[in-house]
Amino acid sequence: MRNQLFSVGDILPGIFWLVILAIISHYIKFYRQKKEQEHQFYLLNFYFKIFFVIAFSGVYAIMYNGGDTFAYYRGSETLNNLFFHNPLNYFDEISQGKEIYYGNFNAQIGYPPGWIYREDESYFVSKIISLLMFVSFKSYWAMSFILAFIMANVNYRLYRYVATLNFLPKKLAALALLFVPSVSFWCTGISKDTVVLIAILMGLVATFKIVHKKAGILSIEGLFLILSSFLLIEIRAFLLLAMLAPLFFAISTHWINQLGEKPVLKMGLRLFILLIGMGGLSLYLFNSSNFGSLAPEKILQEAATIQRDFAQNSTYSTDRYQLNINDYSLWGMLKVAPEAIIAGIYRPFAWDSRNVALAINILEGIVLLLLTLVFFFKSNLKQRIQFVRSNEVLVFSFFYVLIMAFMTGFSSSLYGVLVRLRAPLLPFAFLLLLAGIYGYYKNNKNGIDLLNAESE
Repeated sequence: MRNQLFSVGDILPGIFWLVILAIISHYIKFYRQKKEQEHQFYLLNFYFKIFFVIAFSGVYAIMYNGGDTFAYYRGSETLNNLFFHNPLNYFDEISQGKEIYYGNFNAQIGYPPGWIYREDESYFVSKIISLLMFVSFKSYWAMSFILAFIMANVNYRLYRYVATLNFLPKKLAALALLFVPSVSFWCTGISKDTVVLIAILMGLVATFKIVHKKAGILSIEGLFLILSSFLLIEIRAFLLLAMLAPLFFAISTHWINQLGEKPVLKMGLRLFILLIGMGGLSLYLFNSSNFGSLAPEKILQEAATIQRDFAQNSTYSTDRYQLNINDYSLWGMLKVAPEAIIAGIYRPFAWDSRNVALAINILEGIVLLLLTLVFFFKSNLKQRIQFVRSNEVLVFSFFYVLIMAFMTGFSSSLYGVLVRLRAPLLPFAFLLLLAGIYGYYKNNKNGIDLLNAESE
């Protein structure tokens, strides 16, 4: 892996694409700035992602001899070889695949790594990345930079949308959404996590724009929403379910806010939404046979199996934590939910691990813990909670962070796995806390600064 990654044949196409993407980014920044004056963080975000994709690739090449990221690359490379050997077989493999085990591959074409090929979700990631192979000259670095560019732009779309809502100063919004180090480390390179976070952010922005009628269902945002759903279903379908409840509450908040000062109508709509939510939950829980692999008992069973494996398998790293659980029923899992949520958001703590590789994650956890303490113990907590409840993005963030923290905190057990799987929740956790502390209320006439209001 090291020899190929640092070879001239891989580095030169990477440099070529880095220069091209930098030129495109500078053009986008200055072209948009002339029109909108809202893009002071665009280039910084791009180079931030480039820095961390280089760090991610270098760490995996040097410390893990390529690891998962190179396995995804090898899978896409063999698919690319298959296209030039037999295009029909390539499209058959992309659309279906594995009719006969390794049936479309041979020694001349190469074989995808075994564990990638056997796991449908991982193999799908290689299929997606193989499309980039046609323009990357089979360069690992070139594909990494292209993915980082895509992530930077999708991430920036979310920041721009949040910035237009004006509930948080733009610098703080950018800090929360664009510049969290561990998110850019784990979710910019050639990995499943990158594709998943791209899908989450793309679908979220598209949903909010459609709900706000800033775009139609048949617009480009509608296509983004369909693409996002497709990617999540193919890679991590349970994350699509994890987003549905937060989106339901967020959209409900938007509808309630449209009623203005009409308390009776608001109360009636809240009751109606509550009944719909309870009906949907009942339908999901009591008709689970219709949901296949997404049935609640199957998701819980899989989570329990993964948790036991990570917790008990001695072949894994010793950097791990234990949840106080012996009962893996639904009730047993709910009893450890607070413990799992704390782990999913804040751990590893400073005393949990001496692994230097986790230092950034430990620092991020400390910052989140401090922000949480300030949020709950600062004066006028009731006003801040009301402020969060009144904003659909913050409502989404609240429920999304709780659900994701429980899922990752419960199933991970290993700190190395935890810090990678929790990356998609961190921007929303920082946004929620910063907005709750420094956000400001707005009425129809003017904005009321929360900090100033508290000091009066």
